[in-house]
Amino acid sequence: MVAKGGGFTDSTFYDDKMQTVQMRIYPNPTQGSIHVEMQGVGKDSPNKIRIFDSQGRLVCEKEGLGDSLDLDISPYPMGYYMAELFVDGEHTTWKIIKQ
Repeated sequence: MVAKGGGFTDSTFYDDKMQTVQMRIYPNPTQGSIHVEMQGVGKDSPNKIRIFDSQGRLVCEKEGLGDSLDLDISPYPMGYYMAELFVDGEHTTWKIIKQ
């Protein structure tokens, strides 16, 4: 996985521009919940987020439709995670910090 991410700056969100989809994930770092907003997708567009721990194990996954996703990672320990997002056939991977 190639990680993208600006979550290690003073900002609490990260923007990513793929071919047709603009995405924002926040807050990062998080204490439990993360929110993903997507522009350039339809209300019925399929999306999926998968969260992997620092060992590469899948810890949670959520599928949805539309231009946003919310995911609660509060049950998991503090540390670094990878968020893999799939939207309208496009894919990106981000680093997430759980405090």
